Formats: sequence, structure tokens, C-alpha cells
Amino acid sequence: MTTLKNNNQLVHFSKKFGLITPNQVILINGTQQESIDLESISTVNLFKKRIFSVNLLLFAAGILFLAVAYFSYIINDSMLFWSTLAIGSIMTSYSLVHKFHSYRLVILEKNKAVHEVKATQFHRKCIKEFYASIHHKTVKAKRKNKVMAE
Repeated sequence: MTTLKNNNQLVHFSKKFGLITPNQVILINGTQQESIDLESISTVNLFKKRIFSVNLLLFAAGILFLAVAYFSYIINDSMLFWSTLAIGSIMTSYSLVHKFHSYRLVILEKNKAVHEVKATQFHRKCIKEFYASIHHKTVKAKRKNKVMAE
């Protein structure tokens, strides 16, 4: 995420998700752009979901490679044995250690309109920074409106 200073105002920009100006959030979903006023945002949530099926698939592939290694050991093919043993061991251990996640940023407006941005764990840092920026701006706008109302 990049922060630019434009006319004494900070603009947070993310190529993947959109940009945050002092007055609005502009979301980029493929070729579509959605503009949301900061004052109309009621809640912002970031959901993290574990994708267990990828771990299961990786585990099954690792076990398959270990089975091939076992049968290549019976055939006495040394090169095939060591390569499949290494690949199977790495895949099996990686499936047990690493956790795959998907992220979903949900912005709910006061007029009940829902805006979603989805991301994989490859964009984890960027989506978290984007969420934190939007959340910080909305809290700041709510405080400003509350002070002005009093």
C-alpha cells in the first residue's frame, strides 16, 4: 500500500484493492470501480477463513509421492526413489505446517449496501493495511461528526 500526499491531504493507494481519499473510498473490483463516502460507512470488517481443502490435497499428493517412492525402492530404481521420497516428504510436511487462508473485506453502508473485496493470502499484508486505513478513517469521521453534533 502506498501513501501519497496530495494538496496537504493523505491518499492511501493500493493497486489491487482501490484508494482511500479524505472523503471517500474507491474500491476496484476487476474493471469496475465503486465509490463510497466515508460518512456513509457504518461498519468495516475483515474476515479470515482457513482453506482446509488445499492442505488436504497437498497431504494426499505427498502420501502418493511417498507410495511411489516405496514402489520405486522395491524396483531398485535409486534415482526415482530419492527424488520421490524428497518431494513426498516436503509436500507432506508442508501440508501439516502451513495454513492456507482467504480474506474478505466487507464494507456495510448506512443504507444497507454491502461492498466486498476478496483476497488470497498472497495479498494478506495489503488487505490488512487497506482495512486498517479504512477503519481508521471511518472512526475519525464518526468522531468528527459526533463532536460537530454536540
